Order: sequence, then structure tokens, then C-alpha cells
Amino acid sequence: MAKRLPLSDVCTNIGRMSEDIIEAEPLALLAELDGVLDKLRTTDLTVLSGRQLIDFTRSWERFTRRSVTVQHAAVAELDARRSAGETGHASTAALLGDLLRINPGQARRRIRDAAEFGPRRGLSGEPLPPVLPQTADALTDGSIGIEHARAISDLVVFAEHMAPSAAEQEPGSRP
Repeated sequence: MAKRLPLSDVCTNIGRMSEDIIEAEPLALLAELDGVLDKLRTTDLTVLSGRQLIDFTRSWERFTRRSVTVQHAAVAELDARRSAGETGHASTAALLGDLLRINPGQARRRIRDAAEFGPRRGLSGEPLPPVLPQTADALTDGSIGIEHARAISDLVVFAEHMAPSAAEQEPGSRP
């Protein structure tokens, strides 16, 4: 006869199993996406009509634009967890450089992009909107790409720098 576990042990085991499933879901989705990309890469586009090829190209561009938001989430999470220290790297930029084989400037740019357009958390862990929420939304829906988002960010920084501070304004004038 099999030994029966106490109910508390069964609940603990079920809890661990569900945590493993939840933790593995992003990896499973990425593996599924990898398989779909392999299929797309080897798909014969010559079977498409001219209109279908145009639609395919437009849809592919939207997909590639949207994909950067997944990168933002991953980079933001790596930075928030201080994962660089776990791997012996001095910074998140150094970790990204080694992990992704990109130069330090590219790594820093990805961290900045994640900070401006990606998910954020408050001190107590509550979700906060991105620094530039409308730009982040446009990235998420694929209507703009990362270069466009960076241009918007640069313009916002420039405008903030050029706007007179409240102390510099004349009394009674509008900002």
C-alpha cells in the first residue's frame, strides 16, 4: 500500500509544481516562437500574390517592431534583480555585452530603452507606467519602431531642457 502524504505536503508539492509551470511558460513560449520563426524562414514567399506579399511585409515589420518590447521587459527585469552581480559582472551593461555579444554602447542603450519604454516597479513592487507611456504604447502595438521611439525620447529631453523653469518665468506668464 502506498504511503499517504499529509494534506499540507500535497498542497506544498502542488504549489511547487504550479510555480515551475508558471516559471517555465516564458521559456516554452519562446521555444514555440523559435519554431514558428524557423518555419517562416524556410517558407516560400513566391506563392503569395503581390498584395499578399505586401501584407506579409507590413505584418512582419509590425511584428519586429513589437518584439523589442519583450526585450525591454527582460532587460528591465535583469536590471531590477541585479542579475549582473549573480554572474560576476560589474553592471547590467557588462552582463548584456557578454550575454548578447554586443558592444558596451549598445548594451547601455538597451538598458536606457528598457528604462524609458519598458515596465517599471515602484519601491514596494507596484507596477508603474513607462516613463513615456504613449510612446511605449505605440511600440507595443507596432505602429512605431525603436528608432522612432528614441527620437521622441530625445525630443522630450531636449524640450524639457529648453523650457524655462518656473523660477525663470515672469510673474503672471504661462508656462
